[in-house]
Amino acid sequence: MSADTIWTTTRETLGEGLLSVVLPVYNLAGSIADNLESVAACFDAGGFRYELVPVDDGSADGSAGAIRAYADGFAARHPGGRALCSPVLIAKNAGKGNALKAGFRASRGDYVLLLDGDVPAELAAAVGRFRASGGTVVRAEDLKLPEGPAVY
Repeated sequence: MSADTIWTTTRETLGEGLLSVVLPVYNLAGSIADNLESVAACFDAGGFRYELVPVDDGSADGSAGAIRAYADGFAARHPGGRALCSPVLIAKNAGKGNALKAGFRASRGDYVLLLDGDVPAELAAAVGRFRASGGTVVRAEDLKLPEGPAVY
């Protein structure tokens, strides 16, 4: 499936609905801003309405501050009101499951997509699987990433 076909079918699925992208984060201070920006660029290019929901799970390396700084400048970098950044900062590490629950609770979208904070190499594949699943759930093990399947 070509990238153009993936974006077309994803736009058909989402329509004008808001897509919340939940990204659990743990100790990614050095890369999280770039990772979030690459996700934003992907959805900007597709013309979607989206909300990034990075969830810091009590990182010890300054990830919360990096997420906060990224979110503070988000609207200026992504004008037009089609994109939001809604960080969730958990004070104490409580595990990925807790971070996911917090991110899902904070999501405002009509649809929710889960991506790890270190961003899958094949974001377009995730969007294609989202469409192929009928817009419900995409399992990371189905992505067939170059480094091998991720299993959760």
